[in-house]
Amino acid sequence: ARVEAWHAIRSTLTATKGKCKFIGNYKGNSNWGHQLALKAETDPDNYYYARVTAYDAVEAGILDAAEIEQARKDLPKFMFDALYLAVGGIDKARLVSDANIKNLLTNDFVEHGDRFLSADLAFEGADLFVIFIWSGLRVIGFKVIEKNDGKDIEDTIKSMAHEWQVPRSNIVYDADGVGIFLKGYLSDAVSFKNGGPPVLIEGQKVDYKNLKSQCEFKLAEIINAALMYFDCDISEHWPYIIEELEILKNRSLGTDGKLETLRRDDTIKLIGRSADFLKALMMRMYFLLVSFVDISDVPDMDPSEGRFNKLRLNSQANDRNKRR
Repeated sequence: ARVEAWHAIRSTLTATKGKCKFIGNYKGNSNWGHQLALKAETDPDNYYYARVTAYDAVEAGILDAAEIEQARKDLPKFMFDALYLAVGGIDKARLVSDANIKNLLTNDFVEHGDRFLSADLAFEGADLFVIFIWSGLRVIGFKVIEKNDGKDIEDTIKSMAHEWQVPRSNIVYDADGVGIFLKGYLSDAVSFKNGGPPVLIEGQKVDYKNLKSQCEFKLAEIINAALMYFDCDISEHWPYIIEELEILKNRSLGTDGKLETLRRDDTIKLIGRSADFLKALMMRMYFLLVSFVDISDVPDMDPSEGRFNKLRLNSQANDRNKRR
């Protein structure tokens, strides 16, 4: 449930002066439910918190011990801890720290650059239609819409691209599911396939499960290097962005498999919804991985050879850290 549900309940309690009980799983340090639980430490007269684990339910005859053990084997440790043991925190699987998430609102030294548009689409259901407008790695504009049909999505993307002067080839949208309906509308834009193969780096294969995981790891790298900045008033949606960045995690931690971030089902189990803001941020990383650079900007290159692919992120991050 969203925090607005608690606000509605709290106003009702003013009239009834009744008691309220919440039952839920750990969903991150910034989650409103977790914050309420912490109040029990500072205001024990009005708040009480009890941690009940799946093993407590086994002892009470509610759950089956064998099923709990199978879940422990099937799930990443951080997810099992959150869903079955009601514990969590800054675990090793997290890719972005709390401090670096907060820095997204104050990194005003991040330089402007080319304009881009990244869009996570939604026609129906609980998912949001989220668009970010970028100047380099500064988010300079956005739009969040609850539900749209295909024509509305097309018109909104075209309108924002025109308003912010974003070239069609600098637009990326989610091609999975509803995104397939936009192929005719945005034939020159990038249709992002989450489960597609990772981008080759310098012609070599990389050890990522899919394109989504590769871009989410890159997003974490960018955020931790203080290379991204929200240059717009995102306050209305900031609590949800924090919650989604908190679950930017290495699902493959402790395994010998390819690097992978959380899957959609994992995300819904942890926060009860799709990570729409995270997806719109993550897709911007695609252009970093396949960025085109004029060879005239590179020493000892012949301009007659045209343009080529080059990933500049690591050197930019190192230069920024050296300047600190």
